[in-house]
Amino acid sequence: MTSLSVNDRKDFVDGQMKYWRQIAESDGFDIDDVPVPRGTRAGLWSVDCKHPRFRLRACLPKIYAMVGLHRYNLLRGTNFEHLELLKYNESMNCVCSYYITSVAVDLSSQLQKTFQIRVDEKSFGDLDLTVSVARPNDEEKVTTEKRFIHHFHCEAAADDFYKGALPDWPSVGDLNNQKRFYMVKKCELQSNDWIRLYLELAVGVRYQQTSEVFVSLLQNNDIQ
Repeated sequence: MTSLSVNDRKDFVDGQMKYWRQIAESDGFDIDDVPVPRGTRAGLWSVDCKHPRFRLRACLPKIYAMVGLHRYNLLRGTNFEHLELLKYNESMNCVCSYYITSVAVDLSSQLQKTFQIRVDEKSFGDLDLTVSVARPNDEEKVTTEKRFIHHFHCEAAADDFYKGALPDWPSVGDLNNQKRFYMVKKCELQSNDWIRLYLELAVGVRYQQTSEVFVSLLQNNDIQ
């Protein structure tokens, strides 16, 4: 195995620094023209969802886009609904960060906007993630002095409106107590889309290759 020469090492380091500087300038989203330097093992994969050959084989990016919109709607009191994926960038890890660009429509005004949504997974196959960015792409970006980190791991901060620790998880005895649970009516499912959304999220995170066909069965209550 041959080692890199001094010049080769310098070129590699310079290439990595330039690459991540360009990634940071767009917050990880618009990197279509940013080439991945040779030898990069921790960069971002870019997927063009509008390419004629693109097929969404696993629907997790779409679900993450919908969760980001739900967060935005909760904070802003809006009613945007996911319309289509334009592109997304995914970190080269098993536990990933997604930088998603999608189109959403305001159901009340039919106004369409392009959104940028960032989702950071904290563990593989578990429902443990943070939506750290959910904004229209024409909205003024919030600039901070904090160094850009392409995958937060455990560093993503909670929203400002949320303070305090999470409540304790119910015990096995509590979960076995059927009187604690409420059977949701079909009309309630139809009027509260977030229930279906978070069911899809739980399944999609647990089974990373979940297809849209499988999710449609969840929507139609065909899976027991």
